[in-house]
Amino acid sequence: MTRTSLTICVIAGLLATAGATTTAGAAPAARESAAGAHAAACTKGACARRKARKLLADKVLIRFTETGSIGNYSSLDERLHLCRSADYVYDTVSYVEGASTYSERHTGRWRVVSARLRKGGTGSAKVRGTPDDGSAAITVKITFNGNETRVGGTAVIVERSDVC
Repeated sequence: MTRTSLTICVIAGLLATAGATTTAGAAPAARESAAGAHAAACTKGACARRKARKLLADKVLIRFTETGSIGNYSSLDERLHLCRSADYVYDTVSYVEGASTYSERHTGRWRVVSARLRKGGTGSAKVRGTPDDGSAAITVKITFNGNETRVGGTAVIVERSDVC
């Protein structure tokens, strides 16, 4: 299964679960109608923020960049782990062939400050991270359209976090 397919499956599963759990005692036809109405109604506000948080929890968003200039290979690996506990871990590793490897780890707390979800598992969420070191909070926009996930406009890979 590709990473994109995994993202789509997670979104679809989340939407289906949210609708099914709110109508467990209803008759089948009523459950389908209520699930559809609930999914349609949960596109913004607190409900959408909760769904987006569940979707992002325990995921890692990865951006990997390789460059080469006149035979000097270099890379930058950035990984943002969004844990279910509301903690985040942001790791960066920079490598320049023949020169150095540099890595940093930043930690803090994260929350979804706004979200807009659409039918079919597409949407966006603004996520604010507050660093543990007391520096200023940072807000990023995460968008997903079924084909790719982007953070601040840059395509990322989405996987299950191995840190959370």
